[in-house]
Amino acid sequence: MNLAPTCFYYKVLLLVTLLVLGLCQISLSQIIPSGIPPIRNFSKKMYQAAPQNWDIARSEQQVMYFANNIGLLTFDGTYWQSHPIGNKTILRSLCVLEDDRIMVGGQGEIGWFQNNDSGILEYHSLTGQLPSKYKNFEDVWHIQSLGKQVFLNTSREVFIWDDKKMQVLSFSGKIEKMEKANNQIFLYEENGGLYKWDKNTFRKIAVSLPTVSPVTGIISKLQTDTLIVSTMKDGLFYLLGNKWEKIESSWNIFFSENWVNQIIELADGNIAVGTAQNGLLVFHPDKRSSMYISLSQGIQSNNVLSLFQDPIGDLWVCTEQGIDLIQYHAPYRMLFPDGALKGAGYAAAVHENKLYLGTTNGLFRYDQSNSQSGFIEVSGTKGQVWKLDTLLGGLYVGHHEGAFEVTHSGIKSILQGTGAWKFTEIGDRNLLIGTYEGVGLFKKTASGYVGKVLEGFEESSRIMVKDKKNEIWMSHPYRGYLI
Repeated sequence: MNLAPTCFYYKVLLLVTLLVLGLCQISLSQIIPSGIPPIRNFSKKMYQAAPQNWDIARSEQQVMYFANNIGLLTFDGTYWQSHPIGNKTILRSLCVLEDDRIMVGGQGEIGWFQNNDSGILEYHSLTGQLPSKYKNFEDVWHIQSLGKQVFLNTSREVFIWDDKKMQVLSFSGKIEKMEKANNQIFLYEENGGLYKWDKNTFRKIAVSLPTVSPVTGIISKLQTDTLIVSTMKDGLFYLLGNKWEKIESSWNIFFSENWVNQIIELADGNIAVGTAQNGLLVFHPDKRSSMYISLSQGIQSNNVLSLFQDPIGDLWVCTEQGIDLIQYHAPYRMLFPDGALKGAGYAAAVHENKLYLGTTNGLFRYDQSNSQSGFIEVSGTKGQVWKLDTLLGGLYVGHHEGAFEVTHSGIKSILQGTGAWKFTEIGDRNLLIGTYEGVGLFKKTASGYVGKVLEGFEESSRIMVKDKKNEIWMSHPYRGYLI
């Protein structure tokens, strides 16, 4: 499937690549945020179906499948198509089988889709294979496959289909989650505990969690026998042997306030957590690194319904408002220091072990204590920032409203009344400033800066370079070079 970036419509791209890596020779891992991968949005208008998609899968032919409110939604990288199920109800779950059939579950309906000789998907109902007493069911919430067996669960039953006969297992409590982890099928029953499929039955392997919050996800930790279980409002738990242990994380308050809808393990060992109220979090329980993506960072809604990582490494996110493709494997990341404004990025600098980014909306400093965006606006810099230069032991800001030096509390004015493009040092205390209307020469003193814009030269001086002879060259887009 060709999912090359055809048309990204971001208003800003501040790329964390060699541009930033070349800013200094200190430990940048401590001062540079992880950033956000490129995100591609697919709205309901683009794919012509309902906005909500409850489950995601992918075939060996690289076709993506989504359990949509109006049926099975497919995407081959170019075209979207929708296919209703037998009773035309909401599709809640799906699973691609080894022979590329797509098993699906809806409201009161189960079956599979398969390509006919013309390559067109046709639906085959399995509801008739159920015993009469079980045919009046509601939603099928999860579908998993293990070898020739397919497991489909409603709120109280698990239907097990082996291509010949249908087996039904009933539970007294509500089935909160059924998941495949480390090539095993696990099921969590409300007030009943955790079960594992073993020798044609579900065998109980752990008691109920020490919380009343519903279970929303079951994954294996780094492909080992250790399981991680997510709850809606009470964070994540390890299963150690047959005992539960809560994962202590700085994100626990975030989980309890924003409700976890789903978790999946990523190929790099990180965990992706989809929340009901605040987007997506990618983190590792044993490490400090994390990545937070919400509506303001580019996905279409903060209510994440389903997650899936494809073999390329990209992350598909279905929300209340559509489908988003996070290019998680991309070799670069984007920074949005001004949040939802997403102004264009013009300058970057590292000063006193802090990262500064200049945008159309002001100057921003990275601060790890700000857990959401990580960036804080430098006071007094609102508006267009053109340039950041580190000279004479300070950080200087070329701004639409003048020239400034960054201080611990904000900025100090050097020149106002005209915009500033560029700074060049002359000696150990003199500063040459390229402005909209000529060049300013200022001397740094104990009390501030003394100087003025030089008379007799009023050309816009955006590009200035000092050569080895300490002579200043200025380039003008229409008038050539000046010295």
